[in-house]
Amino acid sequence: MALALHRGLRDNGHQADLLVASQSLLDEPGVTEINPKLIGTCGWFARRRMAKAGTYATAPDSGFPQNLGAEFLASFDLLHLHDVPRLNFSQLPWLCEQLPVIWTLHTMGGFTGNCLYDYGCDRFQDSCGDCPQHGVFPLNWFPVDGSKANLQTKKEAFQQSKRLYPVGVSEWISGQARTSWMRHLDIATVANGIDTDSFQPIEKSRAREQLGIPADAQAILFSIASNPDDKRKGTDIILEALHKLDRPDVWLIPLGIAEVPTALESAFAELPNPRLAVQHLDTDEDLRLHYSAADLVWHPSRADTSSLVSMEACACGTPVIAASVGGVPEVVIDGQCGILVPADDATALARETRALFDDPSRLRELSSTSRSLAEQRFPASHMVDSYESVYQQILS
Repeated sequence: MALALHRGLRDNGHQADLLVASQSLLDEPGVTEINPKLIGTCGWFARRRMAKAGTYATAPDSGFPQNLGAEFLASFDLLHLHDVPRLNFSQLPWLCEQLPVIWTLHTMGGFTGNCLYDYGCDRFQDSCGDCPQHGVFPLNWFPVDGSKANLQTKKEAFQQSKRLYPVGVSEWISGQARTSWMRHLDIATVANGIDTDSFQPIEKSRAREQLGIPADAQAILFSIASNPDDKRKGTDIILEALHKLDRPDVWLIPLGIAEVPTALESAFAELPNPRLAVQHLDTDEDLRLHYSAADLVWHPSRADTSSLVSMEACACGTPVIAASVGGVPEVVIDGQCGILVPADDATALARETRALFDDPSRLRELSSTSRSLAEQRFPASHMVDSYESVYQQILS
């Protein structure tokens, strides 16, 4: 989203610079890799010390953002933060003294003690502590539960930051922030957007020919987490639903969020279904090809502030069956671009899939309305226009 916003702002004539931790967009104008020395590396001793105190979430060893320097920041009118995992929260008040700061909330991590998603735990509204996710991936390497101290550090930082403007990517995440100690701030909402020109349908037979999937097959695409211990994306729900679907001729198109370990690959290899190899795709062109080859996309995530996968799939004319969690219902409009099912319900996922495969006309109708809805609601230009409005209000 940061890259799409960056491109849109530059296209609209603004000077926009995107600072990233890792420069993979070699030819992208205005994208600069931050010198790791400015951020501060998390060495073994620092990592061990933070693990013992449980303070990794507030990055007390990081030199970011103060190491950027006041002189560098003075060349900009405002700063827009997205995902900043090495942000030293104690330096946030200093940053807001230099210039106005917009912070897009892609997860709940900005206002919780440890977690990115609370899974129904409301401790962040008060003081955290006794974290139910302590010891569970991805918080399984902390010997000490530091959530209470972390939340206090964040709370003090935000209360002292006088020019900080949070923006949620969905009404759901904005509402969650308003129940936290962030409630004293003015929290706007700007929905994510995608490039609907890059994500548009390819003729299904042509897409399948390129991927080696039979033209008359039924195919399901889904994205899975790279770590078998990561339950958020619902990989275990997908495996259970495939067993309940009990259609060994259905083709599977599994996409990995990152490189997929052998253990996860083996879990899908045990299924009788024909499938493509589990792979991580980097380009919009490859994603568009795979979305277009599928009849359905599954998104049974246990937690999500929005759903880029659902946006991209709908733009490619492929309906989505998604769990009704977080901000997902703001993207997947039930009965228009897909079907919503209860969270953690493999039976419902299999049942709705079977119903659509048994009703080709309904599947075609959802495919058509998916693309038209995406063109109306998801263009990146809408997101850029909304952020321009936020910027203007702040600067005025």
